[in-house]
Amino acid sequence: MTRRSHACSLVLTLAIAGGAAVLAAPSEKLVLVTVVSDETRAMTGLQPSDFTITEEKDFVQVVEAVPSTPDPLSIVLVVDTAIPTGLAATTPELRKGLTAFVSTIQAKEPRARIALYQVSNAARPVTDFTADRPVLDNAISVIASGAAAGSAMLEGVVTAAKRLGEMPAPRRAIVCVGMGTTEGTSDQPKDVSEAVRKSGATLWVVSVQSSTDPPMTNRDVVWTRVTAETGGLRQNAVQAHRLDGRLTSVANSLVPVYTLKLVRKKDGPVKGFKGTAPGGAQVLFTRWMR
Repeated sequence: MTRRSHACSLVLTLAIAGGAAVLAAPSEKLVLVTVVSDETRAMTGLQPSDFTITEEKDFVQVVEAVPSTPDPLSIVLVVDTAIPTGLAATTPELRKGLTAFVSTIQAKEPRARIALYQVSNAARPVTDFTADRPVLDNAISVIASGAAAGSAMLEGVVTAAKRLGEMPAPRRAIVCVGMGTTEGTSDQPKDVSEAVRKSGATLWVVSVQSSTDPPMTNRDVVWTRVTAETGGLRQNAVQAHRLDGRLTSVANSLVPVYTLKLVRKKDGPVKGFKGTAPGGAQVLFTRWMR
């Protein structure tokens, strides 16, 4: 082999090796996450070392963890005011739970804007987005349980998603308060999922639901799958008086939201992140990723 051909061969070898190194280099991702909290406190002040993130079987390094409080938080509360067959009205419990939610959000983030919809045979706005506490308190005082069974909750989710899509990105959430009523619409889960996806919102559900309620209805599919797909969570309460605790937990999970900078061990499409925070708290990944 001549000196010239040997040099060319060496250059080609180094280029191939260099190319392999580039392909194997870690890739960075920015992701927006919420951390599931308890009834008493939000998971504030978390540092990169507080997060344990995996992608399939690989651990992912967290190099930054920044609360996303500069971004405005917009929330739509969708409240079921119908009554399941054979059960009593739950107006005091609903109002107590909604008040606890609003109080918890505003204590942590006074600028957060909240809209309220009540749902029976249709979704009706009670108040549009506002951070004005007297306006929100007045809206909650209007909420009253008492409509006949059969509630258009899935229509309510779609309506909320369309309105929420007009609010500033990326911190948007739909929080549904369900009462275990039958669904009064024929809305399909894939259509509801698409509406929530387009809105960029996370879906959270707190529902009063007994073990005898039928599974795998259209609403049940949305409550279970779309919450998971969007980075929200479904919580069931057996009794209405537990709504305030569940809703406080959701509020503590929405504030703050963290932007994490992750360094992956591989390039290419993300295979699905999973994570935990101190005390085994669950880290939920929204669809926002860069």
